Amino acid sequence: MKMKKYIVAGIMAVAIMASGCGKFVRDELITMQNEIDELYTQVENMNSGLNSLRGIITEMADNGYIVNVEETQKEDRDVYILTFKSVKIDESGNIASTESKIDLFTGVDGRDGEDAEPFVAGVKKDEKDGRWYWYDNQANDWMKSPSGERFLVDGKDGKTPHLKIEKGYWYVSWDGDDVADDKRNWEKTEWKAQGDNAKEIFSKAEVFNDRVELTLASDSTVLTIPLYQPATVELSVNGKELTDSLLIAPGETIPVSYLLKGTLAAQAIVVAGTDGRMKTAIQKVSDTTGVVKVTCPETFPEGGYVYITMNDGNGRSIYKVIHFFQRTIKVISGETNKEVNAGGESVNFTFETDTELQATCVPESVNSWITVTIKPAGNITSLTYEVKANDKAEVREGDIIVTPKDNPGYEVVKIHVTQKQKEG
Repeated sequence: MKMKKYIVAGIMAVAIMASGCGKFVRDELITMQNEIDELYTQVENMNSGLNSLRGIITEMADNGYIVNVEETQKEDRDVYILTFKSVKIDESGNIASTESKIDLFTGVDGRDGEDAEPFVAGVKKDEKDGRWYWYDNQANDWMKSPSGERFLVDGKDGKTPHLKIEKGYWYVSWDGDDVADDKRNWEKTEWKAQGDNAKEIFSKAEVFNDRVELTLASDSTVLTIPLYQPATVELSVNGKELTDSLLIAPGETIPVSYLLKGTLAAQAIVVAGTDGRMKTAIQKVSDTTGVVKVTCPETFPEGGYVYITMNDGNGRSIYKVIHFFQRTIKVISGETNKEVNAGGESVNFTFETDTELQATCVPESVNSWITVTIKPAGNITSLTYEVKANDKAEVREGDIIVTPKDNPGYEVVKIHVTQKQKEG
């Protein structure tokens, strides 16, 4: 501001001295004043834009998200007022949230964006350490101190560059926000200050249903920030969607998979509880997926249930209850240890069940000499296995594992088959 006052005062003095030179001199002075005003506005806009850019990068690094976007105008400039919120959950489960607003000016009218020569200062993420640094797009290199040190954008060590124009070039200072302009250490850059330089750091902002995309004028880099979406949780068993009830047998363990969705899914907390009789154990697979293993006691608890709760740290909790009904699987007839003659045999097993069953031969090689067929009829299921003749002079053995089709990890019964060797 001081610099502008000094320049204006100088121009006025020249104007007084040259008052007798007529309209030409006055027009020239007005043109000079307009150019100075233009460059001064350019400096103000750039410094403001760099502060906004650093604020946005910091929010991104802190997993911040946008809860509100307001499009308006300030000082005859297009501006988006972005309301950010970030939520952090520590190891003890304590939740801390912060909210901030950032003014984002854009060159959406074309004069400050696509048609203008862009300003070359930008940002870039180092994929090795995951941090954001200031980047010189003209030199295609990191912006560095005289000692070769890069400048961080985000975090407690992050800095915002301050700019000025002098003798047709941009000057940059890294002295921080609390230093007066006349006390700063200024470094001349190779960036020429021109009237057609883009006057905004951001050339475009686009708002979608689930995100906001911000385009930098310097190199068209697109920064993507999530727009808050309410958290949801989806439950499934073996790939099939789970509503609110499951069949379970005494002693059976069923893995219930969960999938978290929404802006804060990756940092949400999932807990599982029971009526005191069922047992649960949570196994986290990723930030948004996991398995709740539910185990039924040996005596089926009538009215047994499990609840799964998700808290996203933003005041949203989801509470889902799974009710359990007893799975009926009773062996009516059949032997679990069967010895078969070398010539082969057809063997029957019968179940009383309200569950669709399946059978697997173990090891896989058993499939070459045992064939299993399952036929349900109402609440009665028949299992027949055909044992081929053994033409080898050695005994062979195998198992038939019967499981519910909706829970192949639960073994209903194991039928061990031994076939005699060929005689002679």
